[in-house]
Amino acid sequence: MILKKENEVFIINQFNTNSSNRNKALLIIDGKKSNQYVLNAMDHSMIGAMHVLKTKEATSLYGEDGKNGVIIVTTKNENPGKLELTKVSFIADEDVSKNSNTFYITKTTPKSILEHYKTELKTLGIAVKYSKLRRNKSGEITSIKIALSDNNGNKSSATFKVNNGISKIMFGKKENKLIVTSSNL
Repeated sequence: MILKKENEVFIINQFNTNSSNRNKALLIIDGKKSNQYVLNAMDHSMIGAMHVLKTKEATSLYGEDGKNGVIIVTTKNENPGKLELTKVSFIADEDVSKNSNTFYITKTTPKSILEHYKTELKTLGIAVKYSKLRRNKSGEITSIKIALSDNNGNKSSATFKVNNGISKIMFGKKENKLIVTSSNL
């Protein structure tokens, strides 16, 4: 996994995803134990700082859990401990029709992330078109239309408009269907 922060590049390839994984670094995000899936799903532009603790320092702070080192991530998030989900991918081993790649946006999603989603979905054979995109004085998205189409002729679209900012929107491909909908995640 490669994280980019301005002119720095962080390469992380070991995580403590569960207690059965040996020789993996412990990952702490905003003071809480976490895992690679949370780190992969978060908006990396929200990373404020990353620190790596070596074995001796790590075990003095985190005990046995830190014996293989600790990676500490502090976000720029206004609500520490509350990360924003940006993408979910599910790959079914036996039935590829159940695969899904969904992306999430909120009223604070920047243009760069919208364009990144476009690029990622294009690699999956899905074209994304954003229109009617409006932001308020605070930069929050108050209106957006998202239209999806794939190489098989499937289409899906929806328009969202809320004066004080849109709620979370999920879009992408889920179980071979294109979707654009509001989301509780």
